[in-house]
Amino acid sequence: MNDSLYPLYQALQNAKTDKELFDAASAIVLIPKKPGIDPNDGSFILHSPLELCARYFLLPLVNDENAVAARDRIRSLAEKYWELEVADPNFFHNGEEIDFDISLVNIDEIATSLLFASHATILLAMQNNLETTNSFIHRKLLRIFS
Repeated sequence: MNDSLYPLYQALQNAKTDKELFDAASAIVLIPKKPGIDPNDGSFILHSPLELCARYFLLPLVNDENAVAARDRIRSLAEKYWELEVADPNFFHNGEEIDFDISLVNIDEIATSLLFASHATILLAMQNNLETTNSFIHRKLLRIFS
């Protein structure tokens, strides 16, 4: 992994709130990856955005007893994704070494890419049923499907 992207990994480890955890994990899942030797890698790469969103939106329903484990699962999902080889080494700034600052990551843009990465209609239905939402993702989904 390009060392300039390491602050993404650090942000994941240092997240203090559920939103910080989701934002850091989303930034990691945005990075295009290629499958490794595990035959399940392709499915994991494809479905990671959906699993991340589902786990984040379900957090408010998790009892306090299980909340730590639920947050750890989000973190481990992003860590596993992080370990896979980058599919396009020029994805960030044409391969130039940069001083990466997670505060400059456009989470709205990442959220949009998550919608198109997998199963946006399922995510919309899930949000409506749970009556909880990330307002940006929900507004974007409603515009896409209306």
